[in-house]
Amino acid sequence: TGTVGTGGGLYSANRIIVVGDFLYAANSGSNTVSAFTINTTSSPGALATVAGSPFATQGFNSTTLPGISLAATPDGAYLYAGTTGLDLSFNLGTITIFSIDPGTGALSKLGDEPAGGPMFSMKVSPDGKFLLVSFDSKCTSCTDRYGVEAFAIQSDGSLQPAPGSPLMVGLNPVTSLDINCASDRLYAGLANLPQIDFFTIGADGALSLVSSATPGASAVGSYQGLVLNHPDSNQILFASNPGSSPPNVAAFAIGADGSLTFIGSETAAGTSG
Repeated sequence: TGTVGTGGGLYSANRIIVVGDFLYAANSGSNTVSAFTINTTSSPGALATVAGSPFATQGFNSTTLPGISLAATPDGAYLYAGTTGLDLSFNLGTITIFSIDPGTGALSKLGDEPAGGPMFSMKVSPDGKFLLVSFDSKCTSCTDRYGVEAFAIQSDGSLQPAPGSPLMVGLNPVTSLDINCASDRLYAGLANLPQIDFFTIGADGALSLVSSATPGASAVGSYQGLVLNHPDSNQILFASNPGSSPPNVAAFAIGADGSLTFIGSETAAGTSG
């Protein structure tokens, strides 16, 4: 990538993302994002570095936390990079806002937006209206240390906190987020708990926690990894469980009301951890 990456681990699902014919990789060790074009003709899949890459973010990352998360708008116009450390004004947790050149894939920094704290995961809703992030408030004495936050994406790519955000959810990190195709439901995987949180997303981006109970969760262990909505429907949710012994991937049917019903799980290769 031309620079240094650190972190990742349980939170690494969106440290590399594809936006159209471009690929972006977060470099937590040097607070940058590398950009590549993806060859779709002569050597399909081959990568070429975009001129000017890597591009600096606004924030600084803590080497003890899991790195820069990335998310992009569906139209490929804007890219967001969520950091785990301080920004230039020493605020804890900063989202750097980039515009994407549609011809070259180059990034131009537009500004930044503070979040509730260092970010673990980010996701743009499929309708392009909202950016959802999970974060650590770093409040060790609080009843609820970890939370989720919604931002309304403006026409110029800037972010406005949605009503009621941030929403604190407890003492276990929210490791990953995914949003249904209709952009009105959010699912969150939690570390160290056999639990997936389910939220509704209002028309203004306001989040409401509906349920923290996950049927069949005890059979598959702790959801310390990725939750993934089936890309072709609103009917299936997958969850990876690297903390279980042995690790596994579980599947849930999504009901009409958004509730989850355990379907089954498959053991994954490797060992717990």
